[in-house]
Amino acid sequence: MERDWNLLERVSRLDDLVWVGVLEVAALTGLAPTTIRARSVKDFPTPMPGLRHLKWNLGQVRAWMTPAEMKLPLQSQDAGRQSNVSTKIIRSSKARSQRKVNTHGAST
Repeated sequence: MERDWNLLERVSRLDDLVWVGVLEVAALTGLAPTTIRARSVKDFPTPMPGLRHLKWNLGQVRAWMTPAEMKLPLQSQDAGRQSNVSTKIIRSSKARSQRKVNTHGAST
């Protein structure tokens, strides 16, 4: 199935409170409409009950698409990012100092 980019563009402009159908959800997620109708995707939001046609809350679908690390509070993300950066700096400085030792050891 080819993704409908025009439909995706229109859906991306909609508010989270809008109810969308199978084709809109397929354009947004990249899943096949048959997969969405079968509701075989793990943890996928449930459609609105009691309607003849399947409809999903756009905000719930977008939340399902958001990676878990993006759902963490901002403070936790910043703390993790800072520790990763400092770890990279320490590793790169150790690597540089080891290269200097190896170069000096080789030349003497």
